[in-house]
Amino acid sequence: MAVKEKCPVCMAAWCIGAVFFLVCIWGGLNMSGFCWADKRWLSDEEKIKMAVQYHMHRKILPFTIEHMGQFIIKDYEQIPYQDFDEFKALNPNCCTLNPKGSMDLPPRSLSYNYTSTVRINYLMRYIDESGTKQTRQISFDNGLDNCGNIF
Repeated sequence: MAVKEKCPVCMAAWCIGAVFFLVCIWGGLNMSGFCWADKRWLSDEEKIKMAVQYHMHRKILPFTIEHMGQFIIKDYEQIPYQDFDEFKALNPNCCTLNPKGSMDLPPRSLSYNYTSTVRINYLMRYIDESGTKQTRQISFDNGLDNCGNIF
């Protein structure tokens, strides 16, 4: 009985096919929003909460004001919300999630992590130059990777 020799071309084709298959699996999970670090998908609520908490912990927030016909970016000390529940209670329709992303980010198929964009519209509480507590409606777009990291 003769031993059948392995065809080097067949082995190379099999290896290339296996690598292509694995890359397709990785890309499909990536595009579906899979977080590789946590080995799971984040819910929309989790992504929104992560973006809100990012802004809640910022001490200084910039926003544009108009002064004598010119637009100036000023930094103000934010008066933080106590927690996410207070934030949502005072800003009930604050947040929207666009799972496809809307910022100038690489397309999903080219990026390492699929991106989402969370738009937050909320009432910022801050202290002005004279030390007076003020409020102002502001809006931020936040890019998130699959694991909820803000960039």
